[in-house]
Amino acid sequence: MVKNGEFFVIKEMKQRGMSITAIAKELGRDRKTIRRWLYEDYPDTYRFGS
Repeated sequence: MVKNGEFFVIKEMKQRGMSITAIAKELGRDRKTIRRWLYEDYPDTYRFGS
């Protein structure tokens, strides 16, 4: 799971023109994870049962 702050860093890096592969290498994440997060509007949140 990508942390909330990291989500916005990924978006910013992509806006600056970095490739998905370059972002993944810099953050130590899988490129599929980066790609998935780039196409999300907001990061997933944990939901706890009652």
